[in-house]
Amino acid sequence: LAQLTYKPSKKLEMYVRVRERNRQENTDVDFDEGIDYLVQEKQTNYRYNYSYKISESFKIKGRVELVNYNKEENPFETGYLIYQDIVYKPKSSPLSFSFRYGLFDTDSYNSRIYAYENDVLYAFSVLPYYGQGLRYYFNLSYKINKNFSIWLRFSQTYFTDRDVISSGLGEIQGRTRSEIKVQVRAKF
Repeated sequence: LAQLTYKPSKKLEMYVRVRERNRQENTDVDFDEGIDYLVQEKQTNYRYNYSYKISESFKIKGRVELVNYNKEENPFETGYLIYQDIVYKPKSSPLSFSFRYGLFDTDSYNSRIYAYENDVLYAFSVLPYYGQGLRYYFNLSYKINKNFSIWLRFSQTYFTDRDVISSGLGEIQGRTRSEIKVQVRAKF
């Protein structure tokens, strides 16, 4: 792992990261002997990330990440993830929100790319982006008064490379997976 961070001002911060992982894994090829031999697996991720503070309340963040995945006896795989965040957190207002719009395209689950997502209070999401499609989410929080607060999150993934999402009890007929979360906190 190597990372170079550049902060030319208090408002702007950027970094470039390269991560390479080499390990051995059992082969996918079936042999008559019933033994799964070890083969080399190599994954390299290239990331460019920036964060720009427009004002005390507004911030934009973005990322471009590329992945190369190679496992002996399997075809070489690639993928990318591009997303843009808008975050609004004023000090004087009871309302805050964050929004993300992202595009992704990977050859398979092997070349997936993980990204952290903002969520409701005391929760977080680190999702694998794989296949082809787009994803967006919207978080909203509102402090009603000093005792009550509410959080709302809506997220949606639209896949362009499949008509059925997941399998088993979680199977969805269609290209879209949506999620809604609502959380209310009462302090006494």
